[in-house]
Amino acid sequence: MLQEELKKADIIVSTALIPCMPAPVLITEDAVKGMHEGAVIVDMAAASGGNCPLTEADKIVVKHGVILCGFTNFPALMPSDASNFFARNAMNFLMQMLEQADGGLRFKDFFADEISSMTLITHQGKVRFETTKMARKKGG
Repeated sequence: MLQEELKKADIIVSTALIPCMPAPVLITEDAVKGMHEGAVIVDMAAASGGNCPLTEADKIVVKHGVILCGFTNFPALMPSDASNFFARNAMNFLMQMLEQADGGLRFKDFFADEISSMTLITHQGKVRFETTKMARKKGG
């Protein structure tokens, strides 16, 4: 179903990544072959192999008439936007962990939800897990 929808697109921006693993392939070569000439795929996962197998890291290439952009360092190309984006993400992440209490804000129980729990690296003076252990858990 996704492949049929991709064929209709003028531009696709793919960003799917799984930490410590190669990027999942979401845009197959057959999907690219079905896209119209001049369509553009911006593969922001190019540094980890790309969401499209035709993407080439740090290059703009044309395959089957479709332009594939595989830049691996977008933040360096637009540092002000990257800083603002990071700041908004950090603020949203922090707000996810806070709750209203007694007329102010306080941290929620870090083990109450998966996001907080998986980002809590140390607890009571002990390292909870290392990234290599997390990757092994997820099959990487």
